[in-house]
Amino acid sequence: MDILKSFFRCESLLVCSVSFGIVVMPVQAMQTRQLDVSTNIDRSMMLADTVTLEFDPVSATLLFDKNAGKFFDQHFSLAINSTLDSQDDYVQNGYQLTLTENNSTCYDSISSTSATAIAGYESIATVHLDSLSNPMVLNFAKDIAAFGTGTTAGVKAASEHSIILTYPVINNDNVRYCEGNFVLGFRYNL
Repeated sequence: MDILKSFFRCESLLVCSVSFGIVVMPVQAMQTRQLDVSTNIDRSMMLADTVTLEFDPVSATLLFDKNAGKFFDQHFSLAINSTLDSQDDYVQNGYQLTLTENNSTCYDSISSTSATAIAGYESIATVHLDSLSNPMVLNFAKDIAAFGTGTTAGVKAASEHSIILTYPVINNDNVRYCEGNFVLGFRYNL
């Protein structure tokens, strides 16, 4: 043991290091390098290929109710299908649906070349999930407890929802045409 101690003895101007042997170098020659290591996991892309959202119908032409002065409610069916097994933790923890966009514009003409947008008719649709008492709020997630079991080939977990669009009374006689869209986002509760 005394032999090893004397063998590793270093003077004050030297740095001793053991790495598959002994390396002795002057302090002035020592350099330090910082190696930053990081991992970036894009959770929005995790499991992206495991779920599909299908609206029925995929688009709609709204009808105007002259007596009520507004558009008739529009009903959509939303089918959510997952290729993950219904017993998988990702599926058993449920999921979230988020209204990420709700846009509309109303115009003073049905001709797109001469139409002028009318202020005050942006986002005129209210999007409801599964019932009229359940309106969605832009960028706020609705938690859904769980999937059901899928019945289609390749689909192991499935859910269905009804989406209802409701509209306010149009109080502007100049409104001749409206168009819009809404976007729902989906994510597993991880």
